[in-house]
Amino acid sequence: MHPATLVPSLLAGWPGFAALLLCLVLAKAVFTLSARSRYREMRVASALRGLDTATYRHFPGLRLPHPDERRPVRIPHVVVSAYGIFVIDTVRRRGSIFGTEYDARWTQRLRFHTRRIANPMRRNRIHVEALMAYLDLPDPPFRPLVVFTNPCILETPHSDVVPTDRLIPWIRRNKVTILDSSMVARADARLSDLRDALNRTTETQAHELHVTQAV
Repeated sequence: MHPATLVPSLLAGWPGFAALLLCLVLAKAVFTLSARSRYREMRVASALRGLDTATYRHFPGLRLPHPDERRPVRIPHVVVSAYGIFVIDTVRRRGSIFGTEYDARWTQRLRFHTRRIANPMRRNRIHVEALMAYLDLPDPPFRPLVVFTNPCILETPHSDVVPTDRLIPWIRRNKVTILDSSMVARADARLSDLRDALNRTTETQAHELHVTQAV
């Protein structure tokens, strides 16, 4: 290429190259944040699996119907013990978080902007209601808890909203027995049946997908 036309050609292609470079940088940033969030979510599951299995039974990712919801609800974590049934929701939010138990929406303040987010305590309460109906147990045995998995500042204190590093101490501080052995066994059996049914459904769907792809 003649030197006189080389520079104009490079300049003409620069906007497209810059756009591509920007897209790659943004994609990497989003992927990195997503990977970090998934890692922190895994830390919650790992911490719960580390509880004494003779005292606590951990059931992750349960799906069950709710009388007032059109679709089944998904509860990230349930822990059954004589000290209560812990219904745990996880939230992947960062920044400064403001909101009360009764607010329809909370406020998330980031470095350059502010946004409104769903009240996680309301969602947690919906999950408690679904589990209450499924297990046919009264309200007192249930202990709702919201865990923020990303680094954040909880500007409005709540006794049942904690960061990941306070999850296990929060559970272990509950030492008053409120469920007898028969109620614990009943809840354990019901949730085990539900988990096994969900696992069978997942395996069936995976098999059907494999057969479809093989045809």
